Amino acid sequence: MTISSRLSPFRNLQLQPGASRRLNLALGRSLFVTTALLFVQPGVSTAQEAQKPASISELRQIVRDGGADDAVQSALAQIKARAEAGDKDALHAMGDFYSRGGAVPQDPKSAIEFLTKAVEAGNVWSNVRLGEIHRDGIGVDKDLAKAFAYFQAAADGGNTSGKIAVARALISGQGTDANPDRGLALLTEVAETGDKWALYTLGDLYTRGGPIAVDGAKAIDYLTKSAEAGNSGAYTRLGEIHRDGIGVDKDLAKAFAYFQAAAEAGNTSGKIAVARALISGQGTDANPDRGLALLTEVAETGDKWALYTLGDLYTRGGAIPVDGAKATEFLAKAAEADNVAGYVRLGEIHRDGIGVDKDLAKAFGYFQSAAEAGNTSGKINVARALISGQGTAPNPDQGLAVLTEAAETGDRGALYTLGDLYTRGGAIAVDGAKAIDYLTKSAEAGNSGAFTRLGEIHRDGIGVPVDPAKSLVYFREAENAGSSSASLRLAEAALWGFGEPQDVEKGLGLLRAAADAGDVSAMLSLSDVLLRGELVPPDAPEGLRLLQAAADTGNVTALLRLGSAYRYGTGVPKNPQKALAAYEKAAAAGNSGALLDLARGHMNGDFGRSSSQKEALAYARKAEGLGNAGATVLLAEWALYGKGQKQNVRAALASLETAAKAGNADAARRLIGLHRSGAGKTLSANPAKAKAALAAYAELLTPAQQAQEELLLLGTSARTRAEFEALAKAFKAAPQSTRIGLLTTLRWSNANAFVYLVQDELKARGLYKGTLNGLLTRDTIRAVTTLCDSGPSGDRCRKGPLSGDAARLIAVRVAAGA
Repeated sequence: MTISSRLSPFRNLQLQPGASRRLNLALGRSLFVTTALLFVQPGVSTAQEAQKPASISELRQIVRDGGADDAVQSALAQIKARAEAGDKDALHAMGDFYSRGGAVPQDPKSAIEFLTKAVEAGNVWSNVRLGEIHRDGIGVDKDLAKAFAYFQAAADGGNTSGKIAVARALISGQGTDANPDRGLALLTEVAETGDKWALYTLGDLYTRGGPIAVDGAKAIDYLTKSAEAGNSGAYTRLGEIHRDGIGVDKDLAKAFAYFQAAAEAGNTSGKIAVARALISGQGTDANPDRGLALLTEVAETGDKWALYTLGDLYTRGGAIPVDGAKATEFLAKAAEADNVAGYVRLGEIHRDGIGVDKDLAKAFGYFQSAAEAGNTSGKINVARALISGQGTAPNPDQGLAVLTEAAETGDRGALYTLGDLYTRGGAIAVDGAKAIDYLTKSAEAGNSGAFTRLGEIHRDGIGVPVDPAKSLVYFREAENAGSSSASLRLAEAALWGFGEPQDVEKGLGLLRAAADAGDVSAMLSLSDVLLRGELVPPDAPEGLRLLQAAADTGNVTALLRLGSAYRYGTGVPKNPQKALAAYEKAAAAGNSGALLDLARGHMNGDFGRSSSQKEALAYARKAEGLGNAGATVLLAEWALYGKGQKQNVRAALASLETAAKAGNADAARRLIGLHRSGAGKTLSANPAKAKAALAAYAELLTPAQQAQEELLLLGTSARTRAEFEALAKAFKAAPQSTRIGLLTTLRWSNANAFVYLVQDELKARGLYKGTLNGLLTRDTIRAVTTLCDSGPSGDRCRKGPLSGDAARLIAVRVAAGA
């Protein structure tokens, strides 16, 4: 009994035949082709009775299937011979082979030569392939105008694929003036003939956003018709839109049913989706072993996407543990099977150290391989590496040029990356106008995440004035376009009153709906709200349940938060061993931040008898070796306070300065903070040095970080009424999302400044009628108590308004709805 018969989640599913059967079929076809003229009945003329030679279609299938080399070479020889005789289909086949590589080496020049001859011989299909080659830059420079001309020629010749390509170009404006209405009309006209691919393309367009707005009802209508016309891939897309809630309500069970239907029809993408659902338990009972067996069986047929998915799963953790060796093996096989995305993922795991040692040079090599094969994600990663100098010599100008060139093709990912870079600072200066321009183009090209980023930069005032109301408009656009992160941004806006009146119940409802639909980020956000108990009464059991559910998916952030909950006793009794186990599991998944949690826990004795200062130092140094910027800061902190070693303040500061000069932003911020606020009796505050450090390392910080450091410097040094007034004005102009951090930091660096800002907000709300002086007067304490009691956990302020828990709660109350 085969694996498929034992493990298939659906009856009558015929998985792709094994390699041995393909080989036998290939040999059989080849023998039939080469001996057909020899076996004739005695006395019957060869010309009349000999069986027909194999068709070009049959011969192409032999080449595609692979199998015995003799069979493949025989098929290729016959196709080439017919091409030389002027057969239009054989000419097309040879051109197609040379454009793709594989059985014959990729040779763009030969591809174009054969395809051009095929067109001249009357093969309209060859115009389509020529268009694809120039559109995607397959061995040639991308030329969208030339691509459009080829598609138009195919369409003029009555070719349906040509018409679909023309319609898509008109909608996106690639290679021709954008005319979405005309493109949609042409595509609709073709779809109404019942063509399954036109129906699919039309349905899919109604799920992508951009010039054609998302319309769930139309998407389902056209995709269903496409599936009924025999396109099993339409079932897969129907599953995806129900899984992700694109234009429809999320329905994981319905999504699984569609994936199952696609798989039963033999669709490989459907089988992969079924396997992933079985592994994760989305829409069906979780059965990781069954899902893994199914996915492995499909991968063993050589399918490049099954190989990629399998390799990728071994990098994600969760039900399938991280296994760097297996991930590398399957991703490499996917890349060898012409799935260039395999190179991109190989680059990512070596860049981030997921299951393998971090190796930026090797990562850059993989990204370069993907880019050279024409993969846009590869080009984007090469550009980012050049800009940052990760794995290669820094060359921001070259990186920006590579990225700009990719963006100018209309690629929405490149447009997004370019727009985002203009909001981050560093080697590429912040430019709000350019950021908005490129992000808007990305959104118009169907990238819903670009709407989300536009919302964030208006919410936080990055290169543009702070405008919470405008940010909400963008977040809603993103949600309508199917962005899963948009619902989280909208939930945050409701919870905290960003751009709208605070509505905690609305925010909780949005988070619960997303969490119930399996959104891990929503699980983490909701868990945080419930465990903190600042906006709603604390619910530790539910908060921990959500954390565990997120951790069960392999989410490392959830593991780290679980470790912290058991380490500090948040909602549960302290459990050093469970904390240690959670951190170790996160570290085993390749998370270098977990190494720092392990280091801190061991150094502080948080793991009970298992704690070891020797282990602490080993973990911190390992994290530093892996390139974790925070590790250098942690080791400097220990030198500063004499933890696990002899105290050496001078060496600690020198270490931070050296790291900052080498580009470590974390070290730069810690150095600024130490000079700004001091370190108790160990180090005196020195605002002048803090200002000098901020000026020296400003390029390393994001715009938001720079603004925060400037405001903290203003707050730390404020002493007079005029200085307090200037601080309050700057605080009110700061993005609302940064105010909690600003207040809690000021509590410890300048308590009078903290009190003044709180007084100012209390007076604005009518809770305080006294003088604004930054002093903790009886009237101030009374007003603060009223503020604390206006929401959950007000008893935290009974310890005194300047205690740690009280200061945090006061900061939350001030920031929320401000």
